[in-house]
Amino acid sequence: MDEKWADIERISDILTSQGLDVKDRGVLDIPPWPDTCVPLRSILDKLNFVKMGNKKKEERRWKWDIVSYYLGKDRTVKERVERFSFIERSKLPLWLKALWAHHRYIIFSKN
Repeated sequence: MDEKWADIERISDILTSQGLDVKDRGVLDIPPWPDTCVPLRSILDKLNFVKMGNKKKEERRWKWDIVSYYLGKDRTVKERVERFSFIERSKLPLWLKALWAHHRYIIFSKN
């Protein structure tokens, strides 16, 4: 696999050289820690920063099941994920947001 094709600047340069204009660029899915499907509490539990009984630990665990959301069985997933979209909406510089972003995008238009 040639990872240089995942470089957003390279992709932008190539498309611009083909006569397209960059209209917007940005990032999506920026959790405040490495991944929303791994709750911070779970990470702290594993690192022994938080001591709690098994029952409480199970009650606090985030059940990540996107399939249940799309099947209409668990509509709370979207709400839980959107609580963390404040970073995407913030005025932080793009380069800083990009450090943790899971997805990047560029919107082009034809000249």
